[in-house]
Amino acid sequence: MLDFKEVTNTYTKDEAQVEINRCLNCKVPFCKKNGCPAGLRINEFIECLKNDNINGAYEILMDGTNLSPICSRVCDHRKQCIGACVRNRMKTADPIHVGPLERYVMDNKTIELKPVKEFTNYKVAVIGSGPSGISCALELVKNGIHATVYEREMHLGGVMSYGIPEYRLPKKILNDHIDFTKRMGVEYITGVEANPTELLKEYDMVFVGCGLGKYKSLRIPGEDAKGVYGAGDFLKAVNYKQSYGEGEGVTLSGITYVVGAGNVAMDCCRTSQRVGSSKTVVVYRRSLEEAPASKDELDDAMKEGVEFNFLHNPVEVLTKDGKVVGLKCEVMALGEPDESGRRSPVGTGNYEEYPCDNVIVAIGQSPDKKFTESLGIDLNSGYIVSEDGITTSNPRILAGGDIVRGADTVVRSMVDGKKAAHKILEILNK
Repeated sequence: MLDFKEVTNTYTKDEAQVEINRCLNCKVPFCKKNGCPAGLRINEFIECLKNDNINGAYEILMDGTNLSPICSRVCDHRKQCIGACVRNRMKTADPIHVGPLERYVMDNKTIELKPVKEFTNYKVAVIGSGPSGISCALELVKNGIHATVYEREMHLGGVMSYGIPEYRLPKKILNDHIDFTKRMGVEYITGVEANPTELLKEYDMVFVGCGLGKYKSLRIPGEDAKGVYGAGDFLKAVNYKQSYGEGEGVTLSGITYVVGAGNVAMDCCRTSQRVGSSKTVVVYRRSLEEAPASKDELDDAMKEGVEFNFLHNPVEVLTKDGKVVGLKCEVMALGEPDESGRRSPVGTGNYEEYPCDNVIVAIGQSPDKKFTESLGIDLNSGYIVSEDGITTSNPRILAGGDIVRGADTVVRSMVDGKKAAHKILEILNK
């Protein structure tokens, strides 16, 4: 029986030693240069570990990232640092597992950064306590700028809190890191819908890192039936029950179909297996090769018994007395590549029906337009417009993360928050 305990373990000292001794000490560390969006000095922190200097490795990591305990668990390392390792080019093709080594450091260090002793009079408001918001606020207080984070939920962490399942990111790890940011000087206000116009009366600048608050629907008949769940609501309900003991959670029974093949869909299907489904099937309109989820997540889902039905596109949720009884799909074929570079799904006109009891829709996210329109800045379909990914049409409002770039990774949002903090420092110190 699958449960919500963390699925991966931290290296022991002996395991870490074996891993670091395989590092080739490359003169040009591609793991850093081409692999890590944060530009972590990977070769340097590994060298510290070779010298049994865990605290030195910690200091190097914290110079490059503001979310090390989280990124070391949830990053797609295979596409980033591990994928760029030069050992992939060797006959053995056995790259250094950087993420687990980073996690080993964060779980075993015996020091933490100290807050600065002197703060300026400048104050910055941060909207959203997700990856970009926490990163921006932490970087600001590291540099002596007061930062207050406004979060409309009662729990901090944004998508890291309500979107990533407990078995991938224990909330104790997340909350311990948030407590560290508080010790560094970050202030948090929860349960408040921030009003940017009002905030600008009190704060010198505002950073918007609110993420994408809406989840897309299929817009097909039967989608309002009992037994159909949106990915966001499903994961949030399960997470709050499992992580905080709040709410009723979700209990499924019978067969569950998850629509989509991104990382959110993988979180949904693996969670479905843990909350009672007798069988979980992922249905996706393209093939396995086009699936946007990380290969590790796809592999883990398969190992946990999730089945996959590729080249099928749902066209109707079949219902009886207002409840889900099945899913009707059109059989698809692959056509020419689209703007994403993936081959486009093309309908064949053939249809198949599959009995099921639940459907979870995980086909993407979109902005909360009601909120972004309140910002009074240039938007494009609800997304914040920014030429450099940070600045906006209002010089006192900066933004970053998914609300600017679209759905992306935790680490890229973290990098956006850090860049925005340094832009704020540049503006305030002119």
